Amino acid sequence: MTLEEVADKALKQVKSGKLRDRYMLQAVRALFSLGRYGQCVELWNTEISRLPKENLMRQMILPYIAGAEFRVNHVDNAIKFTPEDGRIHI
Repeated sequence: MTLEEVADKALKQVKSGKLRDRYMLQAVRALFSLGRYGQCVELWNTEISRLPKENLMRQMILPYIAGAEFRVNHVDNAIKFTPEDGRIHI
C-alpha cells in the first residue's frame, strides 16, 4: 500500500466510526508526508478542530497543523498551534 493510498483510506474513515480520531491522525501524518499541507489545514478546519481539547489525538495532531500552516504561509496561524512548552498534556 502506498502512502497516497493510506491517506485516501484514512480520509474516508474520518467521517465515521469510533476510531475516527485515530484515522484523523493517520490522515494528517500521511498528508503531511506527501506535502499536501493545504489538505491538512482543511481537515483541521472541517473535522479535527471539533474534537475536545483534551483529546490525545487532537493534541498529537497540533504540531502537524502548525507545520502545515507554516508551509502554506499562514505563519500567524502556525504560531497559535505550537504548544508553549513543546509537550503534549494528558
